Amino acid sequence: MRTFIAIWFGQLVSLTGSSITAFALGVWVYQTRGSVTDYSLISLSAIVPFVVVSPLAGAVADRWNRRTVMIVADFFAGLCTLAIAVFFYHGSLGVIHICVLNALNSTFSAFQYPAFTAAITLLVPRRHLAKASGLTQAGRAVTRLMLAPIMAGALLVTIGLWGILVIDFLTFMIAFVILLFVKIPHHSSLTRSGVGTHPGTSEKPVKKTLAGDAVQGWSYIIHRPGLLGLLMFFAAGNFFLGLAYVLFTPLILTFASAAALGAVVSIGGAGMLTGGVSMGVWGDKANLMQVMFAFSFLIGICVLSAGLHDNLWMLGAAVFFYFFGKTIIGGCVQVLIQKTVEKDLQGRVFSMIGAIAAAALPLAYAAAGPLADHVFTPSAISESLILQPLSGFIGTGEGAGIRLMFLIIGISVILVTIAAMAAPSLRRLET
Repeated sequence: MRTFIAIWFGQLVSLTGSSITAFALGVWVYQTRGSVTDYSLISLSAIVPFVVVSPLAGAVADRWNRRTVMIVADFFAGLCTLAIAVFFYHGSLGVIHICVLNALNSTFSAFQYPAFTAAITLLVPRRHLAKASGLTQAGRAVTRLMLAPIMAGALLVTIGLWGILVIDFLTFMIAFVILLFVKIPHHSSLTRSGVGTHPGTSEKPVKKTLAGDAVQGWSYIIHRPGLLGLLMFFAAGNFFLGLAYVLFTPLILTFASAAALGAVVSIGGAGMLTGGVSMGVWGDKANLMQVMFAFSFLIGICVLSAGLHDNLWMLGAAVFFYFFGKTIIGGCVQVLIQKTVEKDLQGRVFSMIGAIAAAALPLAYAAAGPLADHVFTPSAISESLILQPLSGFIGTGEGAGIRLMFLIIGISVILVTIAAMAAPSLRRLET
């Protein structure tokens, strides 16, 4: 547990720097460019490489020592942040630079994620996996959604974007140094030469390649209907929630300031923190699938309600419960995989599920901007006889089109949840 806490702390510090930078860059791009499409391109550049690289990254995390994978990933991710700082310092930072470096950073994150998540199983007793998951989720809440928006707003005024980028690089180095002084036991029957066994098939050693390892992760999932159902559930949900993610900042900025945006996001962080603590307290006692379905319904309602008003207090409440539910669901999935998948396959399974579920996000990111800018516009609403009755709920101002999109997204998430509950293999996944 001490080794886990040390690694967790280093990743927490690194995530704080990255979250501050991401928030500051998002505000900077939207305020300087004024385009939802440009804003969504940055999100798109951060997810596509993750989806493409993840299957191979999971195989690497299962074959090599997970500590080594994390060290290399953190080091090169830090260099990407430093490169953004250099471009900004020389006054040449543009959307294209951010997109390219985001893509590289995302590639290294694809290796870091399965290595860290699968390493938890090697360090933490089975009875404490839910507590470790809750601690991980709570740490993300404190850094990404509570500290980051507030600190980004203050630091943008005092030291500017350049100073924020330098701090981000230093936080990467802190995580890097901590990893140099800890040990994570090797987990796999595989060796660097790729010799191992196929779980559930034969005890005879077989020669395997990284590509073969990646394919085995996919094969493992498709032969288990519960895991396959979980994958499809996440992919569908991710598409709709990806739309909401891209549109959230523009929605707030249509009627409020960047400071108000930071405050609302921080409220979401409080919800995420509460969810992480709750997961740590009773996660070992709950029926994980029932909990996931219940909070998926809650998320759909929260997204739907965000489109009904431009009151910051009401929106803050929706954001709180959205992130509370999202954190619980993320913790349940992590524990389900850690408890049901063999240790030497967890890197591949985590990566494959993460990659395929996240593959829906590029579609959402690519569609969000054009839909908001050219389809769901206030002028289109005012000219449509079908949509005119909704104007009493969503208004007719600048953000009316985006609010209409939130109504549609929320209803879609609820329908996806109902469909998932109808699948017996998914309902019984835990047992």
